[in-house]
Amino acid sequence: MAAYYTTWYHKFGDSKWHMAWETWYQYESKTPNVNNPAAASLLINNANGAYCDNPSELTCFAPEWATVNYLNRQVGKKDALIFRNEYLDDLKGQRTGFKTPYTTTPSLGITGWNDAGFPSGAPLRHRLRCPGLRFRLKHRQLMFAADMIWFF
Repeated sequence: MAAYYTTWYHKFGDSKWHMAWETWYQYESKTPNVNNPAAASLLINNANGAYCDNPSELTCFAPEWATVNYLNRQVGKKDALIFRNEYLDDLKGQRTGFKTPYTTTPSLGITGWNDAGFPSGAPLRHRLRCPGLRFRLKHRQLMFAADMIWFF
């Protein structure tokens, strides 16, 4: 597997607004073709194969790319509101198991740091285009998640 990443972080003057942008291109060459039964022995446990364009190929090149943008508004000394947009295109289905693009409309999250220096967050995301959800029967997802990170 090979991957290339680009990131850009920006603070808008002395305001409380910050922006972060990340994009990446990842690929795996010689990925087993799930459309070819002869390639089944090449699959590794807990790893996805690819939906190769030619069913007779045993393996193929499996790329994916994504871009994500964060717009952050500092609301307190240690707290921020985060607006996030994301686009992921799994071109051969190797990363997600489905050969399809995914988009997330502006999601909203809040992140804070406590006095001990531990970050915590609670994002609320609405994914508009998720054909891979529930075997392509659903195309939308509303997610609420929370996390806490300990540095040790």
